[in-house]
Amino acid sequence: MRRIIITAATAVAAGLLATACGTSTSHGSQIGQAPINGGGSMASAPAAAQPFKIKPVYCGTYSQAQMSQFEDYGGLIFRYTNTSTQPDSIVVRVNFVKGSQVLASNVTAYEPTIRPGQSATAEAGWSGPGNTMPAGTQCQVTSVSDSY
Repeated sequence: MRRIIITAATAVAAGLLATACGTSTSHGSQIGQAPINGGGSMASAPAAAQPFKIKPVYCGTYSQAQMSQFEDYGGLIFRYTNTSTQPDSIVVRVNFVKGSQVLASNVTAYEPTIRPGQSATAEAGWSGPGNTMPAGTQCQVTSVSDSY
C-alpha cells in the first residue's frame, strides 16, 4: 500500500495534477498551498486508485458552511470520478497523522453510486478527540476502493 502526501512543493503525485482550488482559509489549506493558521496538509490517492480517481479539495477544521454540508467538524474533503465502465460507489480510508504518529483513522461509507465519467464530492470526517484537528495534522489517504 503506497501513501502519497501532496504539499505545496508537490505539483504532481500519483498521476493527479494538484491545482489550486481557491483561497485558503484559517480552517485548513487548499491544494497547492501551504497550510496556514494550523490547517492540515493535503493528501492524494494511492497510485492504483482504479476504478476511481480522487482529487483532495480540503484538509483541516471545517468552516461553518462545510460543517453544514458534511455534518462534521473537520477532515478530508475530496472529489472523485468514476473511471470504470460500470456504475460504482467509492470507499476511501484516511489516516489523520502528525509527524509519524497516526492520531485517528476513518473510512467513508455509503457514498452514492455514480455512473462512469461522473464526479461527486465526499469527505472522511475527523474521527479523533475533540471538535478540531490539531495544528499540523495531515490527511493521508491509505486506500481507495469500490468495496469494503
